[in-house]
Amino acid sequence: MCIRVSFIAASYLSNAANIQLDSFPPPLSRAFFKEEDHRIRMALAIALGKTASPTALNVLTNQLKLAQDYRLKAVILRALGNFEYRDCRDAVVEALEDAQLPVSVRAAQFFLDFGSSSDATYYWRLAKDTLPWQTQLTLYQATQKHLPGFYAQYRGSINNELIRRFRQSDNLYEKAKILDVLAEHGWNYRIIYNEGNSSESPIVKTAMMDALQKIAEQPDFRRFFGLGTRRVEREL
Repeated sequence: MCIRVSFIAASYLSNAANIQLDSFPPPLSRAFFKEEDHRIRMALAIALGKTASPTALNVLTNQLKLAQDYRLKAVILRALGNFEYRDCRDAVVEALEDAQLPVSVRAAQFFLDFGSSSDATYYWRLAKDTLPWQTQLTLYQATQKHLPGFYAQYRGSINNELIRRFRQSDNLYEKAKILDVLAEHGWNYRIIYNEGNSSESPIVKTAMMDALQKIAEQPDFRRFFGLGTRRVEREL
Protein backbone atom coordinates (compact mmCIF):
# COMPACT_ATOMS: atom_id res chain seq x y z
CA MET A 1 0.00 0.00 0.00
CA CYS A 2 1.47 3.38 -0.91
CA ILE A 3 2.31 5.86 1.84
CA ARG A 4 -0.43 8.27 0.78
CA VAL A 5 -3.17 5.64 1.14
CA SER A 6 -1.71 4.40 4.43
CA PHE A 7 -1.60 7.93 5.77
CA ILE A 8 -5.24 8.59 4.81
CA ALA A 9 -6.34 5.32 6.42
CA ALA A 10 -4.37 5.93 9.62
CA SER A 11 -5.61 9.53 9.81
CA TYR A 12 -9.20 8.34 9.52
CA LEU A 13 -8.74 5.90 12.39
CA SER A 14 -7.16 8.56 14.58
CA ASN A 15 -9.64 11.35 13.84
CA ALA A 16 -13.01 9.66 13.33
CA ALA A 17 -15.41 10.13 16.24
CA ASN A 18 -17.55 7.35 17.71
CA ILE A 19 -15.55 4.65 15.97
CA GLN A 20 -15.32 1.20 17.56
CA LEU A 21 -11.76 -0.14 17.52
CA ASP A 22 -11.83 -2.39 20.57
CA SER A 23 -11.44 -5.55 18.46
CA PHE A 24 -8.48 -4.24 16.43
CA PRO A 25 -5.46 -4.01 18.80
CA PRO A 26 -3.51 -6.88 17.14
CA PRO A 27 -3.64 -5.58 13.52
CA LEU A 28 -3.10 -1.99 14.66
CA SER A 29 -0.10 -3.08 16.74
CA ARG A 30 1.41 -4.95 13.79
CA ALA A 31 0.91 -1.95 11.53
CA PHE A 32 2.40 0.35 14.15
CA PHE A 33 5.60 -1.71 14.51
CA LYS A 34 5.94 -2.27 10.78
CA GLU A 35 5.45 1.37 9.76
CA GLU A 36 8.47 3.64 9.22
CA ASP A 37 6.74 6.91 8.33
CA HIS A 38 6.52 8.96 11.54
CA ARG A 39 3.24 10.63 10.53
CA ILE A 40 1.51 7.29 10.10
CA ARG A 41 2.96 5.94 13.33
CA MET A 42 1.60 8.94 15.24
CA ALA A 43 -1.87 8.43 13.77
CA LEU A 44 -1.74 4.73 14.60
CA ALA A 45 -0.71 5.55 18.18
CA ILE A 46 -3.90 7.58 18.59
CA ALA A 47 -5.93 4.76 17.04
CA LEU A 48 -4.35 2.25 19.43
CA GLY A 49 -5.27 4.50 22.31
CA LYS A 50 -8.91 4.43 21.21
CA THR A 51 -9.01 0.66 21.69
CA ALA A 52 -8.31 1.12 25.43
CA SER A 53 -7.09 -2.49 25.48
CA PRO A 54 -4.31 -4.04 27.62
CA THR A 55 -2.46 -4.94 24.42
CA ALA A 56 -2.51 -1.36 23.20
CA LEU A 57 -1.45 -0.04 26.61
CA ASN A 58 1.53 -2.38 26.64
CA VAL A 59 2.57 -1.32 23.12
CA LEU A 60 2.24 2.38 23.86
CA THR A 61 4.01 2.40 27.23
CA ASN A 62 6.91 0.36 25.81
CA GLN A 63 7.24 2.70 22.85
CA LEU A 64 7.14 5.68 25.19
CA LYS A 65 10.40 4.37 26.63
CA LEU A 66 12.00 3.24 23.37
CA ALA A 67 10.98 5.83 20.77
CA GLN A 68 13.47 8.55 19.84
CA ASP A 69 11.12 10.94 18.03
CA TYR A 70 9.74 13.49 20.50
CA ARG A 71 6.63 13.96 18.35
CA LEU A 72 5.72 10.29 18.61
CA LYS A 73 6.31 10.30 22.36
CA ALA A 74 4.07 13.35 22.79
CA VAL A 75 1.31 11.70 20.78
CA ILE A 76 1.62 8.50 22.82
CA LEU A 77 1.18 10.53 26.01
CA ARG A 78 -1.95 12.02 24.51
CA ALA A 79 -3.23 8.55 23.59
CA LEU A 80 -2.70 7.29 27.15
CA GLY A 81 -5.56 9.54 28.22
CA ASN A 82 -7.92 6.81 26.98
CA PHE A 83 -6.76 4.31 29.60
CA GLU A 84 -7.35 3.94 33.30
CA TYR A 85 -5.25 6.54 35.09
CA ARG A 86 -3.64 4.08 37.50
CA ASP A 87 -2.58 1.76 34.68
CA CYS A 88 -0.37 4.34 32.99
CA ARG A 89 0.57 6.76 35.78
CA ASP A 90 4.04 5.33 36.41
CA ALA A 91 4.97 5.40 32.71
CA VAL A 92 3.94 9.06 32.53
CA VAL A 93 5.90 9.93 35.68
CA GLU A 94 8.99 8.44 34.05
CA ALA A 95 8.38 10.56 30.94
CA LEU A 96 8.56 13.73 33.06
CA GLU A 97 12.33 13.30 33.08
CA ASP A 98 12.63 12.89 29.32
CA ALA A 99 15.51 14.97 27.96
CA GLN A 100 13.26 16.39 25.23
CA LEU A 101 11.28 19.34 26.58
CA PRO A 102 8.04 18.76 24.57
CA VAL A 103 7.84 15.22 25.97
CA SER A 104 8.46 16.32 29.56
CA VAL A 105 5.85 19.09 29.36
CA ARG A 106 3.31 16.81 27.67
CA ALA A 107 3.75 14.28 30.46
CA ALA A 108 2.94 17.00 33.01
CA GLN A 109 -0.04 18.02 30.87
CA PHE A 110 -1.33 14.46 31.19
CA PHE A 111 -1.69 14.98 34.93
CA LEU A 112 -3.37 18.32 34.40
CA ASP A 113 -5.89 16.77 32.00
CA PHE A 114 -6.45 13.36 33.55
CA GLY A 115 -5.12 13.59 37.09
CA SER A 116 -6.71 12.47 40.34
CA SER A 117 -7.53 14.39 43.50
CA SER A 118 -5.89 11.62 45.51
CA ASP A 119 -2.59 12.33 43.71
CA ALA A 120 -2.74 16.14 43.91
CA THR A 121 -0.07 16.44 46.60
CA TYR A 122 2.03 13.91 44.67
CA TYR A 123 2.10 16.30 41.69
CA TRP A 124 3.25 18.98 44.10
CA ARG A 125 6.16 16.81 45.21
CA LEU A 126 7.05 16.00 41.61
CA ALA A 127 7.06 19.73 40.79
CA LYS A 128 9.94 20.18 43.23
CA ASP A 129 12.16 17.76 41.28
CA THR A 130 14.93 18.96 39.00
CA LEU A 131 12.78 19.47 35.90
CA PRO A 132 12.40 22.25 33.29
CA TRP A 133 10.43 25.18 34.66
CA GLN A 134 7.70 24.58 32.08
CA THR A 135 7.23 21.04 33.40
CA GLN A 136 7.38 22.12 37.04
CA LEU A 137 4.74 24.79 36.60
CA THR A 138 2.41 22.47 34.69
CA LEU A 139 2.68 20.07 37.64
CA TYR A 140 1.86 22.94 39.99
CA GLN A 141 -1.13 23.64 37.76
CA ALA A 142 -2.24 20.00 38.03
CA THR A 143 -1.94 20.32 41.80
CA GLN A 144 -4.04 23.48 41.87
CA LYS A 145 -6.69 21.92 39.66
CA HIS A 146 -7.06 18.61 41.47
CA LEU A 147 -6.36 19.58 45.09
CA PRO A 148 -9.51 18.95 47.18
CA GLY A 149 -11.16 22.05 48.57
CA PHE A 150 -10.62 21.02 52.19
CA TYR A 151 -6.81 21.05 51.75
CA ALA A 152 -6.69 24.77 52.60
CA GLN A 153 -3.35 24.56 54.40
CA TYR A 154 -1.70 22.94 51.38
CA ARG A 155 -3.24 25.58 49.11
CA GLY A 156 -1.71 28.36 51.15
CA SER A 157 1.75 26.79 51.02
CA ILE A 158 1.50 26.19 47.26
CA ASN A 159 0.43 29.79 46.65
CA ASN A 160 3.29 31.09 48.77
CA GLU A 161 5.78 29.05 46.74
CA LEU A 162 4.32 30.35 43.48
CA ILE A 163 4.31 33.97 44.63
CA ARG A 164 7.90 33.70 45.82
CA ARG A 165 8.88 32.17 42.50
CA PHE A 166 7.04 34.91 40.60
CA ARG A 167 8.89 37.65 42.46
CA GLN A 168 12.31 36.02 42.13
CA SER A 169 12.11 35.07 38.45
CA ASP A 170 13.65 37.20 35.70
CA ASN A 171 11.89 35.16 33.01
CA LEU A 172 8.77 37.03 31.86
CA TYR A 173 7.28 33.91 30.31
CA GLU A 174 7.76 31.99 33.53
CA LYS A 175 6.01 34.82 35.38
CA ALA A 176 3.14 34.69 32.88
CA LYS A 177 2.79 30.93 33.35
CA ILE A 178 2.70 31.31 37.13
CA LEU A 179 -0.32 33.61 36.84
CA ASP A 180 -2.02 31.02 34.65
CA VAL A 181 -1.25 28.35 37.26
CA LEU A 182 -2.74 30.48 40.04
CA ALA A 183 -5.93 30.88 37.98
CA GLU A 184 -6.69 27.17 38.40
CA HIS A 185 -8.10 28.14 41.79
CA GLY A 186 -10.62 30.95 41.44
CA TRP A 187 -10.09 32.46 44.88
CA ASN A 188 -6.59 33.46 43.76
CA TYR A 189 -7.98 36.34 41.70
CA ARG A 190 -6.72 39.01 44.11
CA ILE A 191 -3.24 37.47 44.19
CA ILE A 192 -3.18 37.38 40.39
CA TYR A 193 -4.20 41.03 40.16
CA ASN A 194 -1.81 42.28 42.82
CA GLU A 195 1.22 40.40 41.46
CA GLY A 196 0.45 40.91 37.78
CA ASN A 197 -0.37 44.59 38.13
CA SER A 198 2.95 45.22 39.86
CA SER A 199 4.82 44.35 36.65
CA GLU A 200 5.65 46.79 33.87
CA SER A 201 5.84 44.02 31.29
CA PRO A 202 3.05 43.77 28.67
CA ILE A 203 3.66 40.01 28.64
CA VAL A 204 2.90 39.70 32.35
CA LYS A 205 0.01 42.17 32.31
CA THR A 206 -1.60 40.33 29.40
CA ALA A 207 -1.17 37.05 31.28
CA MET A 208 -2.83 38.69 34.29
CA MET A 209 -5.87 39.67 32.23
CA ASP A 210 -6.05 36.21 30.64
CA ALA A 211 -5.92 34.59 34.07
CA LEU A 212 -8.69 36.82 35.44
CA GLN A 213 -10.81 36.13 32.37
CA LYS A 214 -10.25 32.40 32.87
CA ILE A 215 -11.65 32.71 36.39
CA ALA A 216 -14.56 34.90 35.32
CA GLU A 217 -15.58 32.43 32.62
CA GLN A 218 -15.27 29.20 34.58
CA PRO A 219 -18.48 27.18 34.04
CA ASP A 220 -19.15 26.60 37.73
CA PHE A 221 -18.48 30.21 38.75
CA ARG A 222 -21.60 30.66 40.91
CA ARG A 223 -21.34 27.28 42.59
CA PHE A 224 -17.63 27.76 43.25
CA PHE A 225 -17.89 31.20 44.86
CA GLY A 226 -21.25 30.55 46.53
CA LEU A 227 -22.38 33.42 48.75
CA GLY A 228 -19.40 35.49 47.61
CA THR A 229 -20.43 35.39 43.95
CA ARG A 230 -21.78 38.94 43.64
CA ARG A 231 -18.81 40.44 45.48
CA VAL A 232 -16.32 38.56 43.33
CA GLU A 233 -18.18 39.60 40.17
CA ARG A 234 -17.93 43.26 41.18
CA GLU A 235 -14.24 42.97 42.01
CA LEU A 236 -13.42 41.21 38.77
